[in-house]
Amino acid sequence: MLDKDKLEGLRNQYYQGLCDLQNEEDFVSYLPSPNYPSFFSLMSGLLQQFMEDRDSLFELHTDDIEVLNEIDLLNRKITLCEGKIKEVEMKNSVLNIEDSKEVKRHLIFATTVSGIPFIQRDLKNTPEEYYDRFIDSLNQLEFGELNTNIEKSKQLIALGDVSEIKRLVFA
Repeated sequence: MLDKDKLEGLRNQYYQGLCDLQNEEDFVSYLPSPNYPSFFSLMSGLLQQFMEDRDSLFELHTDDIEVLNEIDLLNRKITLCEGKIKEVEMKNSVLNIEDSKEVKRHLIFATTVSGIPFIQRDLKNTPEEYYDRFIDSLNQLEFGELNTNIEKSKQLIALGDVSEIKRLVFA
């Protein structure tokens, strides 16, 4: 994020450039990039400035055609700025929804020479009162965030991102 003075200076530069533009396509292409870190602050400042300009022209209470055309142009610019903000907000919300989709990890259990998973043997030796905690821990490993001591090991060529769990504490 930029400090307040730099952001205001940048907003003024954009505002001066946008004031001269009459064509909607040119106006939209001149707006700040959504990838800019202070996009929303910058756009809200531009929007506020255009609204202040429009309101000051409304206060003139005139029927002059040039003033009315300027008010109409400012209304279109305000609508375009609001549309750009909503478009970026929608993109961000879609990205957030995609990011928050449930992630499922594939658990691979070590097996004995005969092919029986060690976890099966371990469960047989575990008292039943701990089964719920055991299942919760497996669900946490498979679907949740790992709050354990994890060190990334070398990337395996065919498997992609593989982590090796050095220590797992069942809470």
